[in-house]
Amino acid sequence: GDAAHSMTPFKGQGANQAFADGPLLAKWLSKSKLDSAIRGFMTEMANRSGIKVRASREAAMKLHSKDCWEWMLQQDKPRNKGGDDVTAVFHGVQTRHVSTLLRILKERGVGASLGSKLDDNIRGIIKELDIADAVSSTSSGHNGLSPREMSHLQSQSLESASVGNMSQLRQISRKSHLIIPNTLDAHQHTCLHLAAKHGH
Repeated sequence: GDAAHSMTPFKGQGANQAFADGPLLAKWLSKSKLDSAIRGFMTEMANRSGIKVRASREAAMKLHSKDCWEWMLQQDKPRNKGGDDVTAVFHGVQTRHVSTLLRILKERGVGASLGSKLDDNIRGIIKELDIADAVSSTSSGHNGLSPREMSHLQSQSLESASVGNMSQLRQISRKSHLIIPNTLDAHQHTCLHLAAKHGH
């Protein structure tokens, strides 16, 4: 899979494409002879994954550019709404302080070039500015959510993963970072599986 559609990790699509390859190959093998099945699979796989490879490359270029923080802010601007209110999500930061944080990160040159030190630098600035989101900074992974709230968020996360609604998944993750990786649908499929199955 990785050799057929190698990509940077900046769109989180490498494993998703590999997951999508298996069922696609099985479909082609079940309806054609081996040579034509492989050709059909390769054509369809390349058409599907080529879009993701290009998006991943574009994201890598943006995230390593001097304007990466403005680009990230643009990713969470309201869609299909009038007005310019920014609704950016930066996990662990109060929403009203996201613009300030992104501005300071840019001013201080905090970016992907820091490699493994990036997360610690960002955490330090969040602490320095005292802008941590109290809900996200609690020690409990589910932040005191009721069972009913948990059930609702689990349903939302499965639906959001199926349709590729990353903004909604970020919001859910802010409420509990344990919901998305641990939620299963009736067929025991995770959010990652559903996202891959539907090509997101």
